[in-house]
Amino acid sequence: MVNDIFLWQLIDFPTRKENILNLLLTNVPENISGYDNVFNSDHKLINFQINLQVVKRVKPSKRIVYNYKRANWPTLKPTLINCPWDVCFDESDVEESLRKWTDMFLSAVNEHIPKYKVRNNTDLPWVDSELRNLIKQKDKLRRKAQKNSDS
Repeated sequence: MVNDIFLWQLIDFPTRKENILNLLLTNVPENISGYDNVFNSDHKLINFQINLQVVKRVKPSKRIVYNYKRANWPTLKPTLINCPWDVCFDESDVEESLRKWTDMFLSAVNEHIPKYKVRNNTDLPWVDSELRNLIKQKDKLRRKAQKNSDS
């Protein structure tokens, strides 16, 4: 499956005893190495470099999302109940029926749920403050491990 989507698994050496436990999937193969006894662990530390000049950065698009906290839920429900849903359905064309239903549903939703533009386009929706703190801790341990392996 990995090869079918043009990726390579770069870790081809044991990372814990004789087992390969880590995955590093990329479509830009580069050099990779593992270090033993860098810090108190039974796993090898994995070191790799990626040439970012090869990787094309996708320009972030402006994301507009629904603000569910400011939604007018009490009025949305009656609006959806009173929509003439039967006009959406065409027995001879399923695609057209779906398009009409989607248009009617989204017009009701857009009327009662405001939208806002996401400020930071580089943030992913699941990256919260807890995850940012964990990433900082991981980076701190990585720098410490690199410093110990250099000395």
